[in-house]
Amino acid sequence: MSERLGIDLGGDPDVLVRAFENWPAFEDTVESLKFLSERYQLGILSNVEDRMFDVTRQRLEHGFKFAFVVTAGSLGGIYKPDVRVFEAAESQHGLDRNTWLHVAQSQYHDIAPARELAITSVHVDRRPTGDNASATPASDAAADVTVKDLAELVALMGG
Repeated sequence: MSERLGIDLGGDPDVLVRAFENWPAFEDTVESLKFLSERYQLGILSNVEDRMFDVTRQRLEHGFKFAFVVTAGSLGGIYKPDVRVFEAAESQHGLDRNTWLHVAQSQYHDIAPARELAITSVHVDRRPTGDNASATPASDAAADVTVKDLAELVALMGG
């Protein structure tokens, strides 16, 4: 992609991985995940390679461990919104669509396929101005609940 865009990465194939290491979590994320992990089994469905998620995992897991992680890398390059990502999580980790709550920011990558599979979803809309780069038409991606951040979700769930 860098070649197509004319961006010189200096011959460094891991530049994105190292840049990713410096991206902070949102302020509310770590405490919210810790609270939720005390009450629910938390898992991750991520459109990254395993080594990139390992960096994020170190940033997020404080006082708890994710019950499971499914990455595009672990699925041989299958990326959301492909419903096979959700189906893999379901079959590999014994999930039940009737008790699964899918929480995500991307309407396109997450909320729409969750809706297609009848999985209850929460849209974390951190950009309520409508400037959502991963938005999809509302008819295709209407979440069951929308919150402004994970702290609001925690509050709704009794925290």
